[in-house]
Amino acid sequence: MKPYKQSCVDNAARAINAHQHAKGTVIMENDEDIEEDITDILPDLLHYCEKHKVDFDVCAALAKDHYRYEITEEEQTA
Repeated sequence: MKPYKQSCVDNAARAINAHQHAKGTVIMENDEDIEEDITDILPDLLHYCEKHKVDFDVCAALAKDHYRYEITEEEQTA
């Protein structure tokens, strides 16, 4: 199992909860709806990127690079 940074997990949970609150939906209470919650926030980010002329695919690729670096960093400190 890959290590993960708990602070990043906590940040993501806060972002998902804020998105749910902004939409007036139920705040995530269990792990069953996480995939649905993530699937719900991504199209909104795509719309946001389109409006602000940001290449979502480039952002996603950079995010994966950042994630890989963070995972490598965690493995080295474990």
